[in-house]
Amino acid sequence: MAHIRLITFLGMGPGNKTVEPFYEQAVYEFQQAKSTLTPLVQRAHCELFNPSEIIVLGTKDVEKRWVASGLAKKYLERDFDFIQVPKGESESELWDIFDKVVQVFNRPVRNSQGQEELPTEILLDVTHGFRTQPMFSMAALNFVLSEWSQMDLAENHAPSVRILYGAFEARNHDTNVTPIWDLTEFVMAARWNTAIDAFMRYGRADDLHQVCMMDCKRNTDLAMRQGRKGHELREFSFLKSLGNAAKSFADDLATARLGDLLTKSSKELLNKMTDPDFEKLIKRLPPLRSTFERLRKWVEPLQADTVFSREGLKGTAHLVELLGRLERFAEQAAMIREGLITHFALESGMPVLPNPGPGFSPKERESQEKQWNNAEAWLRGKAVMPTCRTEEPLEPMKLSLKQRENLYLSSTVVEVRNDIEHAGINNKAMNSTSLRKHLEKLSTEFRDLVLQDSSQTPPT
Repeated sequence: MAHIRLITFLGMGPGNKTVEPFYEQAVYEFQQAKSTLTPLVQRAHCELFNPSEIIVLGTKDVEKRWVASGLAKKYLERDFDFIQVPKGESESELWDIFDKVVQVFNRPVRNSQGQEELPTEILLDVTHGFRTQPMFSMAALNFVLSEWSQMDLAENHAPSVRILYGAFEARNHDTNVTPIWDLTEFVMAARWNTAIDAFMRYGRADDLHQVCMMDCKRNTDLAMRQGRKGHELREFSFLKSLGNAAKSFADDLATARLGDLLTKSSKELLNKMTDPDFEKLIKRLPPLRSTFERLRKWVEPLQADTVFSREGLKGTAHLVELLGRLERFAEQAAMIREGLITHFALESGMPVLPNPGPGFSPKERESQEKQWNNAEAWLRGKAVMPTCRTEEPLEPMKLSLKQRENLYLSSTVVEVRNDIEHAGINNKAMNSTSLRKHLEKLSTEFRDLVLQDSSQTPPT
């Protein structure tokens, strides 16, 4: 059974009026539903949203005026819990307000089985209050939402949250009807932006996935209470698929799944950003358009139909630079190495391999790697180009300029990759600063190598 908690602040009244009922009376309206005439927006919330419990926060003076006198009970005609908070006249008092609001958000309720859980939905009313109290409630809400994400409550157990404001300044003076504004989307826009920023800054999609799940649950619950069903809920189930696509991409990135990144997860994430339901998300949260545009530009260069091709090399080059920005240095070195093998194989006319997965031949890739290693060793004067059982031997003097450029770069990347893989346990270990600079240089040189036009012209 749904449990809706109303959290609200109560003040002394505008200008600290001394005549009951202290607040001007109004009819409040939300989505065409109207309340009775009342001086307390909390009464309107009770009529329009039917909360299971009401928690009122206010100062000692508020408690004296509204609670001890029985006025709040008179106008609300509902039982409620009152929590006294300070006025916020010092830093310690402000933190006290913050802490009390956080506690109210996290207060458990008992379900039908007698188990403690969080409410199904929380309504946060920021209409009234003393000075900065409503503002601090919003800060506390952001703090709690972050906590819930860390506690992995996002998909199934975190409450839906709605922020309500009785906009008395926007009332119709002829009818005395005052709109109740739902401000939730403004908070959600900030959370979305923070989650996407974390995704692009660190390559982790946990926060973005959880925001998608929370937003899906909140809007689906709201839509179902409005009587919407079936296909009318599709735009919110889309949020789950968007979160899952981001998570798949991040997982492929973290585990260096080159084939899946280029041919699957990057494409799937881009497809979500062109889905018709994506535009509905942007319509709800307009500031996210520019944020998602940055994400699109971040992902778009990675996609390719095939891995071991010129197209795949371009995607690999962009991925290498992305891994550097994310400080994924081990994966970056591995990707440069694999990219150089592919580039050398293409320049040498070796068979083009199918994508990783069913049908891929590890032996053929191993053959490409051996020829690349042998050619690099020959170029450094450490070996004679051997004959390969499965491939025609390469003739050293006929190596093209592009092949030689590849091999000069290869000798450096192998050393860097081995240094990282062996945790610097060798007699030529680079310090972290040198290692990072080497990878930055290698990344640029690899990009320039694979993005320029191919040339098979042998050097003179």
